[in-house]
Amino acid sequence: MSKKNTKVAKLIKLLTGDNKVEQIANVIDKVQVKEYEQIRPIVPIEKWINDQYYVGKDCVDKLYPFWKDLICEIFGGGKQNYNQIVLTGGIGTGKSTCGLYIVLRKLYELSCYENVAGLFGLMSNTMTAFLYFSLTKYQAERSGFSQLRSIIDGVPYFKELFKRNQYRNSTLDFPENIRIFYGSSTSDMIGLNCISAVIDEANFFGDSSGSEVDLGSVEELYNAVLSRTSSRFTSNGVNNSLNLVI
Repeated sequence: MSKKNTKVAKLIKLLTGDNKVEQIANVIDKVQVKEYEQIRPIVPIEKWINDQYYVGKDCVDKLYPFWKDLICEIFGGGKQNYNQIVLTGGIGTGKSTCGLYIVLRKLYELSCYENVAGLFGLMSNTMTAFLYFSLTKYQAERSGFSQLRSIIDGVPYFKELFKRNQYRNSTLDFPENIRIFYGSSTSDMIGLNCISAVIDEANFFGDSSGSEVDLGSVEELYNAVLSRTSSRFTSNGVNNSLNLVI
């Protein structure tokens, strides 16, 4: 008997009770890659971005047409056309809010599947993570992350068909082991299978001087994000990750 088989045999002996076969089946069920299944149709982006049921009243009434058109371009034709997006503009132009609705669309599309991890060839118990980065964890939580939580809590679709855990606000926890976190450095990604990340206030990381050192720290963070998201969520030659710099 091989060393590997010997270890398996020892583990089986450790199982208690008369239902060893059932216990083994439960373990296999948890670690295997299950087939994914689309459980509801994905609404075309042009309809989605203008429907209060999916995006809320504020998006329909107040998001600038320029940003709506951009979101439609990113997700046009029934697919995600870009993996890396940079949003620029003056203060108050709505670029950060636009970024949140881009993330919301990605979350919505995943919510239309059962066994989301299997969609990317991952084991069924794999977590799918979104990350929102800003200058500090405090800044990330009180700005973009908090705003995204507020948007989600006001959208009928996410209150009826894909509810988050309302008893937890430090992360946004959804069915299918999908979670949204916030952070400020590469260490906040450790152990996470990150499919999408937003780096907000990118030109102010470190301090407000815009020095080469600060820009270097953003570049380091962004490269780490690209590496982690693409390595985890490239399936059949298609990169399914989505990353934004604002």
